[in-house]
Amino acid sequence: MKNKLVIAAGVVSVLTYGYFQVASELGPKELDAEQTLNQVEEVQDKVLTSSVSNKKQGINPFSVIKDPDQPQNLVSGQPDLETDNTELELELEQVEVELLSLLNCRETYSCPQDDSDPRASAHLLGQKISQGINKLADLYKSNGVNDTEAAKITRKFIPNGNGYVQEAVIEFMAMQPPNEENALILIDALANGYDPKIMTQGMKELGRYPQLNNEMDTMFTDILKHGPFNVSKELARQIKTFINADNLAHYQEVSKTLPSNSAKARYLRSAIVEAQMRVTKG
Repeated sequence: MKNKLVIAAGVVSVLTYGYFQVASELGPKELDAEQTLNQVEEVQDKVLTSSVSNKKQGINPFSVIKDPDQPQNLVSGQPDLETDNTELELELEQVEVELLSLLNCRETYSCPQDDSDPRASAHLLGQKISQGINKLADLYKSNGVNDTEAAKITRKFIPNGNGYVQEAVIEFMAMQPPNEENALILIDALANGYDPKIMTQGMKELGRYPQLNNEMDTMFTDILKHGPFNVSKELARQIKTFINADNLAHYQEVSKTLPSNSAKARYLRSAIVEAQMRVTKG
């Protein structure tokens, strides 16, 4: 009778937060009163310490266990880490499979269709791929997943010429640590681009790769001389941060080959003047 009363008292004491800890330790076996009391007191001490800490941090101790059916760590009250990681891996794999399916949909005749306009289906496909990339980026950002895997999936979509896809993949790339292989692929993609907005976004990302200045100079020069009007104009407007003491003379020569009254020539000359001032100041 005494044993039962002590056990009951222990259970009531820990219902405020420590129920799961004591219950897991007691189980169905019978314990003597002294052993049970000691266990209850240990849990009470832990709970008291945790409660004081939680109160200082503004944490509600009763809010940590949200799903009673989900495996929980009984000490922290948080979802089991192994289960959480497994679910994350499955979700990442599902998104990647969907993206690759969309990337190769023309080969399998499974692309989403929109017959409202001759270009509508291409826009729809680009939007769906960009949505998938954004979802993947959110998963990587919130869970800190392996950077190598992120770079690998990014690499598959950089060459895609759809504006929606390029915008999403460059944004995803910017979240990751610098990856020179991907930067080289981006340089090639921008060289064949036609969207000034993507050129601006791509140049901002390439600013993280000063070691690739030679490759960028080649690409910039070709676009300034032969690229689409709006793209070359936007490039000239944004190029000032890429001109330095090493390539200043090169761009001075390039400016002489451009139509003197063109917008891109004026922007480039202005960038050259700013670069000369920086170089002079050291």
